[in-house]
Amino acid sequence: MMIKKRCLILEAPYALIVTAYLLALNGLNHRLLSLSAQNEAISPFELLSYHNYEPLYFFFIAVVLTISGVALSIYHLHQIRYMELEYEELLATLLSILINILLIILLFVFINNPILRAIICVVFIVIGGLGLSQD
Repeated sequence: MMIKKRCLILEAPYALIVTAYLLALNGLNHRLLSLSAQNEAISPFELLSYHNYEPLYFFFIAVVLTISGVALSIYHLHQIRYMELEYEELLATLLSILINILLIILLFVFINNPILRAIICVVFIVIGGLGLSQD
């Protein structure tokens, strides 16, 4: 019975935080996409600097939430491997792992468009600029 409570204590807040974050990120994505639709020549730097670099904050939060989800999943796998779980506990733990995987996939999908694409462009531009400046 204790493992079920531990599972819920860790899983419920994580799922609620990620859900609230995804809703806010979806709103930001719509604003960024409408901004880029209005201005065809918007650069990745301008996109990332939108509203005092709000997309970068969202990106870093996505990284933290993804790492947290992976850590929770590893913890649940550890429970399955090393603890003697009853049938209900095993099902709850497996369900928690599946929910974490789904949330991590949703985090990646939502951050991928357009924020991650802009970050990748900026990274390649900066690396290319550094490579050219050393020649």
